[in-house]
Amino acid sequence: MALLSGDTNSMSRSSRLAGTALLAISFAACAGSHENSMQTATLILVRGRIHTLDPAIPDATALAIAGDRIAQVGTDKEISGLMGPGTRKIDLQGRSVLPGLIDAHLHLSGIGQALERIDLRGIATPEAAVKLVEEAASRAAPGAWILGRGWDQNLWPVKEFPTASMLDPVAGGHPVSLQRIDGHALWVNTPALE
Repeated sequence: MALLSGDTNSMSRSSRLAGTALLAISFAACAGSHENSMQTATLILVRGRIHTLDPAIPDATALAIAGDRIAQVGTDKEISGLMGPGTRKIDLQGRSVLPGLIDAHLHLSGIGQALERIDLRGIATPEAAVKLVEEAASRAAPGAWILGRGWDQNLWPVKEFPTASMLDPVAGGHPVSLQRIDGHALWVNTPALE
């Protein structure tokens, strides 16, 4: 209310507080960057295409590693400031660097392929799976394979393996191959067997 009425004492107090806050933020930012520039890297990668996956700094040309941690990402000039007597330097010559993929037991190519196939995980009946095959066949190019994975007859009311005769009427002549959830069985139609 004092600011709205034009009280100069309140305004100057608010201005001083805002100024002090900005100064503190600026100092902290400078101190942080000074700390980074004082750190010596164990390894420096320069003249590369560093893809960080960080929206604030999506791409850089250099990377500094201190011990087992990435210390800084930036331009060649910025990162060269972290060079020390024991620093190893690698010239990437324009090559790319991507964040690592940590794989406990992941079949990465299989995951990519699964995105292109019918997902049958959790399907409660064979009829629901057949419906998905029918929809895929209606969109597929003539003669294209219809592929899927994830069916599990143990989830179905009648726990029996499915047959080609269930797929033949809806596949429109397309060969169909559907892997079981564990990958140890296939459900195929007649054209897939020919």
